[in-house]
Amino acid sequence: MMSRLYPALYCILLFATQGHALNETELAKKVNAHQQIGDSKSASREAREGIKKYPHSSTLIEAYINSLALEGNDREMFRAWDYYRDLVPEPYSQRKVLESMAWGVIDKGTKSSSPLVRLIAVLGAYFGQDAKGVVMLQRSLNDYDAMVREVTLQLVSNMLDERLRREVLRMFRNEQTWVIKLRLTQAVGSMRIKEALPDLMQMIQSPRTAKEVRTAAIEAVATIHDKAGRKEIATLVSSIHAGQRQLGCQFLATAENCDDLDLIVPLLRDSNPEVRAAALLTIGFLRPEEISGREVPDLIRPLIADQNEVVGISAAWLMTIYKPFEGQKSFVKWMGHPQKKVRIFASSALAGTGKYGFPYISRAFHNADDPYIRMNLAMGLIAQRSDVEEACEALHEALTNTQEKMMWKEFGFFRAVAPSTVKRSVAVPQLPEGTDQLVRLEILNTLVIVKDPKAEELIKKILEKQHWGVTAAASAVLLMEGDTDSVEMVERLLDDPNQKIRVQAALILAMWGAGEKATDVLIESYKEADKNMKERILEALGQVGHDKSVPFLVERMKEQRQTLRIIAAASLLRALYN
Repeated sequence: MMSRLYPALYCILLFATQGHALNETELAKKVNAHQQIGDSKSASREAREGIKKYPHSSTLIEAYINSLALEGNDREMFRAWDYYRDLVPEPYSQRKVLESMAWGVIDKGTKSSSPLVRLIAVLGAYFGQDAKGVVMLQRSLNDYDAMVREVTLQLVSNMLDERLRREVLRMFRNEQTWVIKLRLTQAVGSMRIKEALPDLMQMIQSPRTAKEVRTAAIEAVATIHDKAGRKEIATLVSSIHAGQRQLGCQFLATAENCDDLDLIVPLLRDSNPEVRAAALLTIGFLRPEEISGREVPDLIRPLIADQNEVVGISAAWLMTIYKPFEGQKSFVKWMGHPQKKVRIFASSALAGTGKYGFPYISRAFHNADDPYIRMNLAMGLIAQRSDVEEACEALHEALTNTQEKMMWKEFGFFRAVAPSTVKRSVAVPQLPEGTDQLVRLEILNTLVIVKDPKAEELIKKILEKQHWGVTAAASAVLLMEGDTDSVEMVERLLDDPNQKIRVQAALILAMWGAGEKATDVLIESYKEADKNMKERILEALGQVGHDKSVPFLVERMKEQRQTLRIIAAASLLRALYN
C-alpha cells in the first residue's frame, strides 16, 4: 500500500516546493523523496544542484553521498567524501555516512557480472549484519550461479530473519539437485523452520533419498521438533523405514530419559548398520546402569564382533566405558585394521574413552608409527594428563613434519585428526588451507594449555613456514578461539624482528578475536603485501573491529581492485558495528 502512495507524495512535495526558492533543509527533503521512490539518479542530480547553492552544507553533501551510494557511482561518491571529509570536524565519527558508502560498495558488488565478485559481496552483506544485507542475501539466494547460491545458503543458515526463512523454505520444497538439497535440508534445521517437518519426514521415509540427505533430515527434525514422548518414539523405532528408526534414537538421546531406553534394545539387532550404531551411541550418550533389568555390557557384547567398522568400534568404545579391560581388548582388532581410515576412527574412539582406556591408550600410542593415529592418541593422553611429555613430542613431530593438509573428521560422537579431503573450489579457494590451519592452531593451543616449553618456538617455526589467515568465506564457517595463554604467547610475536612472523601472528590473533594489539602491525604491513595478503589483512582488520582501523578501511574502499574495495567495505561495517 505504502509503495503506491510514494509517487503521490513525491508529486505533492514537488508541487509544494516549486513556488519558492528552497533552503538547504527543503532541498535535502526533496533529495530524500527521490531516494524513497528508488530514483537515485534524480536524487543525485537534485543534491548536486543544491550543493551549488549551499557548497558548505554538510546535510546536502551527506544526502549526495547517500544518493551516489544507492546509484552505485562509487567514484563520484568518494570525490564527494573527500570534499566532505575536509569540511566537517571528525568525519570518521559520522557513522551513517560511512555505513552508506560501505553498503553502496557492497551492493554494487552483488550486481557484478563476475560470480567471484558477487560471492565476495555476499560475504560482505552477511558480515554487515544489517537489514540492508538481508535484502542482498535474499537476492543472492536466487543467483544464476550455483556457487553463489550455495555459499549464500550456508551463510543464511545462521540467521533467523523471517524473509530469509520463507525463501529457504520455498527453495527447499522446489530443489531437485541433491547437493543443494543437502544444504537446504541443513538450513531448514538450523533455522528451525517447522513448516518443513512434513517434507523432512517424507525424505526420511523415501528409499530414493541419498544417505547424506537422509542423515541431514534426521538431524533437522530432531532440531526443529519439540521433545518426543514415549509413544511417538515407540512408533518411530518400530517403523519399517531405517531413517525413522534412527530418528527415534535421536529423539531419545535429546530427551535424556533413560526410562525409555528399552525401546531401542531391539535396534541393537537391526538389519541396518546405521541403526545399530545409532542405538549404541544413544546408550553411550545416556550411560544407564542397566536397561530393563539387564546389564548394558550383556546387551552390547555381541556387537563387538560386528563386521561393520562403525558398529564394531562404537561397541568397543561403549564396552570400554562399562568394562575397561574387556573393551580395551576389543580395540586391538580395530587398531590393527588394514584400512587407514578405520585405524584413525578407532584411535579417536579409543582416545574418547578417557580414563577407562588406560593402559591400552598408552601402549597403542607408543606402538603406533602413523602420525595421525599418534596425534589422536596423544591428545587423549594429554586430556588425562598421562605421558604428557611424550605426547607433546609426538604433536611437535606431526606439526613439523606432516606436509599434507589436515582436517577434523567426524565419526558419530568422535572427532579425529585425519588427512584432508576438503576440495579446493572457486567459491572458497583457500578453504583447504583454512581447514588445515585451524587444526594446527587447535593442536598448538593444546600444547600451550599444558605449558609445553617448546610451544612458542614451534609457533615461530610454523609462522615462518606457512602463510596464515583464512579467508572470510572460510572464517564464516570455521571459527575457534585461542586459550588466554596462547593469545599472550602469540601477542609476544608481534614484536619479533622478522616481519613475516609479525604479520602472521597478527592474522592469527585476529582469527581468535583478540587482535587489538595487532591492528598497527596489520596496517603497516598492507602496503608491501601482495593481493592475496592484502585481502587477508583487510578481513583480519574487520575481525578485530578496532576503531583505529576505520580511516584506513575507508581509504581502502578506493582501491582499484573491486574485490579489495568490497572486503574493505565489509570490514568497515564490522568495525563500525563493534
